[in-house]
Amino acid sequence: MVPFDFADLINTMGGRRTAVQRLDHHFTEVNAGQSRPYYYIGNEPEHGVPWAYDFAGDPAGAADAVHKVMTESFTTGPGGLPGNDDLGATSAWYVWAALGMYPVTPGADTLALHGPRFPSAVIRRTGGDITVNAAGDGPYVQALAVDGAATSHNYLRYPDVAAGATLDFTMGAAPSPSWGTAPADVPPSFQSGATAVAAAPELGTDLALNRPVTASTPCATAESGAEAVDGSLKNNSKWCSKAASPTLQVDLGATRTVSSFVVEHAGLGGENTGWNTGAFQLLTSTDGAAWTTAVSVTGSRSSRTYHPVSPRAARYVRLVVSQPANTTIDGSDAARIYELEVYGG
Repeated sequence: MVPFDFADLINTMGGRRTAVQRLDHHFTEVNAGQSRPYYYIGNEPEHGVPWAYDFAGDPAGAADAVHKVMTESFTTGPGGLPGNDDLGATSAWYVWAALGMYPVTPGADTLALHGPRFPSAVIRRTGGDITVNAAGDGPYVQALAVDGAATSHNYLRYPDVAAGATLDFTMGAAPSPSWGTAPADVPPSFQSGATAVAAAPELGTDLALNRPVTASTPCATAESGAEAVDGSLKNNSKWCSKAASPTLQVDLGATRTVSSFVVEHAGLGGENTGWNTGAFQLLTSTDGAAWTTAVSVTGSRSSRTYHPVSPRAARYVRLVVSQPANTTIDGSDAARIYELEVYGG
């Protein structure tokens, strides 16, 4: 609910990677109602959330979310206009979405972009028409030119189109690695009078991503250790175990220099924050036999924990959970780890 300052919100979350993971999880469902931790197109305060991806440098994520909402929630069947239209707000959402843009920050002149639905559209205005063209096949923006001038920004400001403009989008089947993804390409945040949150560190490549794991017995087949290194929170992708002192061990594939860890707990996946891990240790090893404690945490209540350490050589990283939850809720004693990330530097 701070659409005027997504920059500080994303930094508070821990950075762009975590923000995108949380958004991906949020869009597991797109008309979920008010009692589930997912997107709800029927509730107007959520209307601008798909374009939060733009602020995280992931315009392809915005395109995916918008297209999912348009396809699943706006239909020709009963209930095909989701929620209450409230003076046309929900219908207007669809029109903006089809045009490939959205006024994401109330009270500001910012239009966040995700790419148009049609090959061509013209917005008739007394101050000058705006023509929106899309060339190429696919849902993802590859390039944009405004009145012939190329821009990598994933947003517009009103002066860009006030006197009329031609927007030429080039679309493609795969997300672009360069259009709209750089820190300088994201929409502005408005922080006047506020103390900015310190920028979250850019940690680089997750060395544990999709690496082989060994883990204590899972709560269910779909909650194996591999779910904690898949880079995703979607569909409650997590490792869960009720074993005594459950452990999760990752093989990085080779001895690497390790300098930080991120552990994502129950609350980051939309579960009760009382199930966030209360106490745990992170150990490293070069041979899988001799282990060194890198991190020891007690009394934690956080949904995401970040642990910078002195750089060290490691091929194996082991997470040992000594207190699975920080409060007693429903007698739960299961460890719930959504992601274990390992970074070098």
